[in-house]
Amino acid sequence: MAAGNRISDRWPAQIAEDYYAYYRYRKDESIFLYQINKFFNIMSSLPSTPCSPFVMKKLLNELERHQLNHDDLIYNEKVACIVDQAIIQYIIRERELEIYVKTFIDFLIENIELLVAKDAAEDEKILLMHLIYYLKYVDNNKWETLIPYTEDLFEDNEVNKYYQIQIKQFCFKKDYSDFLLNKNNIRRSPYWEIEKMLDVSYNVEIELYNAFSSNNKERTFINS
Repeated sequence: MAAGNRISDRWPAQIAEDYYAYYRYRKDESIFLYQINKFFNIMSSLPSTPCSPFVMKKLLNELERHQLNHDDLIYNEKVACIVDQAIIQYIIRERELEIYVKTFIDFLIENIELLVAKDAAEDEKILLMHLIYYLKYVDNNKWETLIPYTEDLFEDNEVNKYYQIQIKQFCFKKDYSDFLLNKNNIRRSPYWEIEKMLDVSYNVEIELYNAFSSNNKERTFINS
């Protein structure tokens, strides 16, 4: 009975939280899409689908509407998420970038301090890494000017090490294949220990590797 009372005592707060979340999603669809996209990227096991095409289209529509509704570019973490997904799609799927996405990319490159500020979200720091890879992919030498910002970018040294090795492989053409193709070495975010326990899909990481592979030969993880 006591246990039952404790559970029932928690229900009002849980219901209130659910209704608040529902209210936020109804008020701003982009919040809902942003969360769906994050969950999809974490749990997806489909090797050919880093982001649902339907969700990606909706996210891009939100970004376009976001830009049209403001005279000046308004940047926030949701924008970072959408731009990051667009960059990934461009590199590994050769999906053309819309003009408004390129506008945000140019804006972020010129205002890189937004991505390296002390209060920057982890998604924003990851976007910085992908901006470097994007610039390298399109043969824009500006990627070199962004490299210094990556030093100790993350609070987790394991994550810093992982991205520094990725940079050496993707941008400086060093061979760290054995390390990057070992699934156990992936540290793409500070939550890597949780991701490992959940057996999170790392398809995007291997597809990025393949996109920058000099011999254009698709590879898979050594330890899967």
